[in-house]
Amino acid sequence: MVDRVAAALSLADRVRPVSLANERVLDVSGPLASLLPGGVLPRGITVGVSGVATSLALALTASVAKGDSWVAVVGMGALGLAAAEESGLALERLLLVDSVPAGQWASVVAALVEAVQVVLVAPPVAAVPAGQARRMAARMREQGAVLIQVAWPERTWPQRPELSLQARPLAWSGIGAGHGHLRARQVEIVVSGRHGADRPRTARFWLPDEHGRLAPVEPEAAVTSLSPFPGRPRPLSPSRAPAMLPPAPS
Repeated sequence: MVDRVAAALSLADRVRPVSLANERVLDVSGPLASLLPGGVLPRGITVGVSGVATSLALALTASVAKGDSWVAVVGMGALGLAAAEESGLALERLLLVDSVPAGQWASVVAALVEAVQVVLVAPPVAAVPAGQARRMAARMREQGAVLIQVAWPERTWPQRPELSLQARPLAWSGIGAGHGHLRARQVEIVVSGRHGADRPRTARFWLPDEHGRLAPVEPEAAVTSLSPFPGRPRPLSPSRAPAMLPPAPS
């Protein structure tokens, strides 16, 4: 049996950059840039995502992961890879750790934050112990990575994240009088917290739009104006498959 912590450390060594970036922020591209203070995410912070949590977390991650950046996802076994790819993530640079025993979770995350810019986490326990949270926050600041807490505060952390994004669902488009297909959803995203977000910022977006991505809602847009999704999701080619750790021993 391959120990999951050792496997995570091995993967971290393989993708670790030669040196840390000197910049203390990650530039945000796309529609979310207008909502985040300065259009950036400070390195070393924790971000809590709630509401339409998984979709928003993927959109946020895709907006900061560029070029040869690697992204790690921990504890989200139900993550849809087609949805992740549609959001703009490069699957060949995605590390998936779908299931981690509660006792090893913190060690796996700590290994990954040394190697990647962004780590999406869904803890396997109802409440993260305060000591683990403090050590993880210190490691994040030291390494300059961003930790995105998916489904916060449903999965309780002892400390509030430094930045909070909440996606409130408003309406789906595509359903007529008893017929049709769900094509796109309007949400209201609220950003609050520290680092220039002391006053909440709010804007409306499509999440997803007809192409499966985040897009701004024009003031005059109607929820019935979108065209259907083009075709079915295509299968993933082996070259674009994400790196995955072996299953946990039973």
